[in-house]
Amino acid sequence: MFGYGYYRKSEKTDNERYLEDELERHRQAEERRNAEEERQRHARRQEFQEQIRMDERHASSWPEALRKQQVLFRREANQWDADEFPDNYFAPGARACERALEMWEEEEKKRQAEADALKARLEAIGDEVRLAVADRLAAESSEQGWILVAQAIREEDYNNWLWW
Repeated sequence: MFGYGYYRKSEKTDNERYLEDELERHRQAEERRNAEEERQRHARRQEFQEQIRMDERHASSWPEALRKQQVLFRREANQWDADEFPDNYFAPGARACERALEMWEEEEKKRQAEADALKARLEAIGDEVRLAVADRLAAESSEQGWILVAQAIREEDYNNWLWW
């Protein structure tokens, strides 16, 4: 009635079964580690991509904003077929950004002499402030440390001074 195979005793020893179980536990642990590493890689990739998306939408000047918006507009325009979306705002927007950048450069060139004069005056004011601080510091105390700091302010580049 019942076949011989159903009740046959296992031919493996206890030690063999133990080693197989141990091997299976190690295999599962390795799979869990690999899955966790993959989840972490995926999270890092998403974080990196999110940072790129944030950087694409942040600028510190109008020219930088125009350059970045031009890229964003072109990317969006390339996703749409002109036949499907004839009033595509993005392609003309990209061209407008490009033209605005050209105009920006032209306008800056017109005002370059004035900008250079202002930059020179700002540098001069910075030098005046630096020297006034050095003079006041030296006058306030004759201790060696104060005098050396005042001299460094007068003479040295602050980045080089930090590498004493």
